[in-house]
Amino acid sequence: MLGPLPERPYDRTLNPEIERLLYQLDVLVSDVHGLTECGGGDFTRRPAPGRWSPAEAIEHLNLTARLALPKFEAAIQKARANERFHPGPYTYGVLERWFLKKLEPPVRGFRLKAPQMMQPAGELDAAQVAADFADLHGRLRELLKAASGLDLARVKVESAFSRWIRYSLGMGFWLLLAHERRHVWQARETLRQIQSAGAAA
Repeated sequence: MLGPLPERPYDRTLNPEIERLLYQLDVLVSDVHGLTECGGGDFTRRPAPGRWSPAEAIEHLNLTARLALPKFEAAIQKARANERFHPGPYTYGVLERWFLKKLEPPVRGFRLKAPQMMQPAGELDAAQVAADFADLHGRLRELLKAASGLDLARVKVESAFSRWIRYSLGMGFWLLLAHERRHVWQARETLRQIQSAGAAA
């Protein structure tokens, strides 16, 4: 279900950490495109009642991104206005790094129920889900570039999940992409289960 990794260009004008984040973003967009292409009608099927379809797992990421991106944009604009620059490297707190590790796939016991506002609802069109994902991640790409040169450790960004939670800007990006890898992994595993069950029937 996975195609070849996208080519990795090296842009030496960007902060190295931003460059790594941008490549992770490219891999995610490529993976979602591949899942949509190979999934066909199975992409929108649920493997069982109460479980998300692959399309719902990706739509959850779209809903999360729609809430998260304005918060990143606000944090970046404020930091640039206040000249909060630092070339790095950056050091993040123990709790942030622990949470990042827990978010990474494969999923092993650490699960959080998605808030209602981030839960997909209604019939989904596979092509639209994939197009929305690509569009939102085009916006995320521009925000990552805009964050290059900022102090990614000291500048703070509000969580998409709660206005009372704030992360370091750099860690906010790492957490967002880890959350996405988690659900792309979920979508891939679900699609594999659906197609395996169909082949065995």
